[in-house]
Amino acid sequence: MSKSQSHNIYPLRIIIFSHFSDRDGVELLRVIKESLDREGLEIKHLILTTYNERQERQTRIDRNLKARSSVEKLQVYAHAWRAYKSRSTVHCEGTIEGALERARILGGISQLAHVLITGSLHLVSGALGILETQGN
Repeated sequence: MSKSQSHNIYPLRIIIFSHFSDRDGVELLRVIKESLDREGLEIKHLILTTYNERQERQTRIDRNLKARSSVEKLQVYAHAWRAYKSRSTVHCEGTIEGALERARILGGISQLAHVLITGSLHLVSGALGILETQGN
């Protein structure tokens, strides 16, 4: 089987994750990992990001969040994920827009990708807002 054929059968799997609250984000990552393992789904890339939507710092009016980012939490999540999935590559992006662009680039290389955006409603709604304005 050629490399391009295997990409069509086995898509590149990417998670975009962000979680800034008092709840345990490391535990959330563990549950996500265990759920994916039960289904036999291997994640190749984890993209960690903040709740900041865009590079130019424009934020929708309905996005009045106090805890938008924490470099320390992203580092904790990266360390935890590496412990769970040593073969995965972990990326950190400063914005949701940057995380989506990283996923596009990674997906373009493999020609087929499945992307799971999870961890927080703030992340998912921010991603949907960006994707809607881009027409994707």
